[in-house]
Amino acid sequence: QAIGAVLARECDAPVLMLEYRLAPEHPFPQGLEDCLAGYDWLLHNGPSGPDPEQQAIIAGDSAGGNLAMAVTISRIQKSLPPPLRLAILSGLVGFEPRTSEARNDPFASADALAAMVATYTGGGTTVADPLLNPSVVPDAILAQFPPVMLQASTDEYLMNASILFAQRLIGLGVRTLLSAWPDMPHV
Repeated sequence: QAIGAVLARECDAPVLMLEYRLAPEHPFPQGLEDCLAGYDWLLHNGPSGPDPEQQAIIAGDSAGGNLAMAVTISRIQKSLPPPLRLAILSGLVGFEPRTSEARNDPFASADALAAMVATYTGGGTTVADPLLNPSVVPDAILAQFPPVMLQASTDEYLMNASILFAQRLIGLGVRTLLSAWPDMPHV
């Protein structure tokens, strides 16, 4: 919750931090459903009053970054306005082996990532699901993304996923900032 206070102070803006259901007790897509409901609640009850066309910035770190992407993808799929901006901090934006490499990361590895996906999904979906794996989202959806800031450490296992995702967004004309921090831990 401290990060919410820092964001509110630094951005001089209200911040809503969601608590969403967690796996394994509540496998995917239950956490995503909570995030979608929270974003909808914000649009109807936030500082600007009830305005379903209002947009807000969504930020998330690690699995929360994955959910921020999934909220954006889901809204675009439903022909709803995406958030105004996305801020993804050490986000899980790709799960394929080609997007990862061994780095100096004590938190993640190929085996850890596979175990996390199995726990998170409860076997209910695979990394071929774009709402789970933003790296497989069709270009037509990604091209509608708002401006995106991706931050990751050069030591993180998933750094390559952030690089590849940023390159793909840039190639589609989406305003994208990739911020790589050297020698930092995950998130």
